[in-house]
Order: sequence, then C-alpha cells, then structure tokens
Amino acid sequence: MPTSEAFDRVIRGAIRRELSPRMVINPIVNRDLVEGSFAEPDDTVELVDTASMSVSDYNGGFTGSIQDLTGDTKKIEAEHRKGFRFKVDETDTASQVAEQVAQQDGISNLLTAAQKYLLGKYTGANLEVTYDSANDTIQDTFKELAEKMDNANAPENGRWAVLPPRAYHAIKEDLEDRGTALGDDVITGPGFGGVYKGFSVFRTNVDHFSRTGGSPAYDHGMAGYSGSVAYEDALLSVKRVDAESFLGQVVQGVHVGGGIIARPEATVDFRVKVN
Repeated sequence: MPTSEAFDRVIRGAIRRELSPRMVINPIVNRDLVEGSFAEPDDTVELVDTASMSVSDYNGGFTGSIQDLTGDTKKIEAEHRKGFRFKVDETDTASQVAEQVAQQDGISNLLTAAQKYLLGKYTGANLEVTYDSANDTIQDTFKELAEKMDNANAPENGRWAVLPPRAYHAIKEDLEDRGTALGDDVITGPGFGGVYKGFSVFRTNVDHFSRTGGSPAYDHGMAGYSGSVAYEDALLSVKRVDAESFLGQVVQGVHVGGGIIARPEATVDFRVKVN
C-alpha cells in the first residue's frame, strides 16, 4: 500500500490514543501556558508569562517607572526527542497497523521516556520537602508541603503531587476518594489515587523518577499546582516508508516534548529517601 497522509494520520492517532491516556504527567502539566506547537524536532514554543503587579507607597502622586505586565518571553525547546521504527507488511491497512500498535508494549517505552523527562524538571523547583520512612511520617511531610505552598501563595485549587510507590503507598490508606460527580474540579487521570491535604496525589513507576546520591539516595517526585509546569508535546514525522534491508515497509516517527517550571517559587522537589 502506498504511503499517504491519511495512513500516517491514522497511525499517529493510534499511537496518541495508546500513549496519552496512560501519561500521569498529562493531568499535572498546563498546556495553556504554551504558545505555539511543535511541527519539527528543532522547533521552539513560548511560555505565556506575566509579571506580578508591583505596588508602592502612594503619597498623593505617582512616581517611578511604569511596569510591563507581559513578562519576559521564555523559549521552550523540544528537548525530549525519541524516535521509533517498526516493520509492517505492504498489504497491511492502516486499521491493521493501528491494531498492532494497541497490542504491543512499545508504547510503554515512549511513556517512560516522556515522564522521566518531565519529572526530571524537579531541578527547577525552588521548594523542597523530604520523606524518610525511617524517621518521618508521610503525614508530616505533606503538612510541611502544604505550608510551603501556602507561603508561596499557591492557589489551593489544582494542587498536585506525583510520588514514587515508596511514598504513595505510605499514604494510600489516608487518601480521600474523589471519584464522584461532586463538580469540585479535582484533577483526575492515570495514576490518580485520591486527595490528601488538598493535593491530588498521583503515582507512577519508580523508573520514571530521577534518582540521585548513593548513601543516602533519593527519588525525586514533584508537587505543585495547575500553573507550575508548562508543557507541550507532539508526534512528528510519522510516515510509512519502504524498507531498505528487507522486503516490506517501515512505520517511523518521533515523539518530542518540551517543558519548563513556570512558577519555581510554587513548585516542590518531593524527595523520597531510598536508603
């Protein structure tokens, strides 16, 4: 079957349908903070940023410079780039290839890579809490987390925490189940476990988190609110081409992503001590 835009569109959609619903990072990132989209691997998008309005003493008149509220333009590069190639038969239809995509585990590799990239942005957070199961309770760690977010003037609505299993299961029994039609705008999605101290708590595989140090070592979760992380991703160059080394064809493409900590003063490196 010849290559066609329609075929490529079907395969791109199939991969997206398998990838997006499983991405824990989707409910925590804010795509509305991004202006533009990735059309090529070398593209950049921009952070929609605004400056905080400053105030000064008023003594009957206005003095000083006039503030620009538009903020600085910040470029977000497609830092995350992962390519894929797999064999297909010349006679396979787009729906047959889409079915193969749904049945195989390769999507999990794209998932792991994308989430590890985004969760690795913890280095841009200005705040930090540490959970050491030998010396701390997860409840006290969340109390500290909530206080730090309060002091950062982070809105209470939309707060979240993404945790490795070691920390998530320590708090699992205390999570409030909000999977109801309450209409309270609680974030839900893949990996969502419940709400604790106002935070929607998510979990994912420990391999998706960065680990630093040796003795002790720490896995780095993240916490923030709906304005903490700006992110955009795209599936690019998805096409069907003739194979060079065997009889048949190849479907190939690239998954790209780029993110930035938009509010570092209200984003938290949630360290979980391993040993």
